[in-house]
Amino acid sequence: TAVPVRIDGVLDDAAWVFSPRVGELRLIHAPERRPAYPTEAAVTWDDTFLYVAFACTDPAPWARHGTRDDRLWEEEVVEVFLDPDGDGRNYAELEVSPTNVVVDLLIEAPRAGGPNARAWNVEGLQTAVKTQATGWVAEMAIPWAALAAAGVSTAPADGSQWRVGLYRIKRP
Repeated sequence: TAVPVRIDGVLDDAAWVFSPRVGELRLIHAPERRPAYPTEAAVTWDDTFLYVAFACTDPAPWARHGTRDDRLWEEEVVEVFLDPDGDGRNYAELEVSPTNVVVDLLIEAPRAGGPNARAWNVEGLQTAVKTQATGWVAEMAIPWAALAAAGVSTAPADGSQWRVGLYRIKRP
């Protein structure tokens, strides 16, 4: 994007208005079915940040955890997985809850979570969440400079292909 993105939980910035949507996220175990609580995502970037936004349909989003690096994956959350080289090692996982609590993990290898993964922090990460009657919106500004341990130091070059996962957990 050539225009600044304001991280405030509202997707009315020109960068979001003109960014193509990733499309509606699908159920991981039944991708042919439309979820009862749809989620859309968008991604854009500039020289300083990777920006990710999720718009989650949900009349009653909830979260109990309130401290950074808590076990957010046990609750409702949106997640970004960044593995630019696609090898499944040393990738970044960032999660944001409906109450704007964050967990940022550096996963060294598949199923290698735990305290070591949670010790890593994305310095300069900006997040915002806004709830409304129909659901919640989460925005993230992830600084390229903070992702060196995940194999990232600059914005992608034109034509680059990265392995990225966007995910939402909706719990009853």
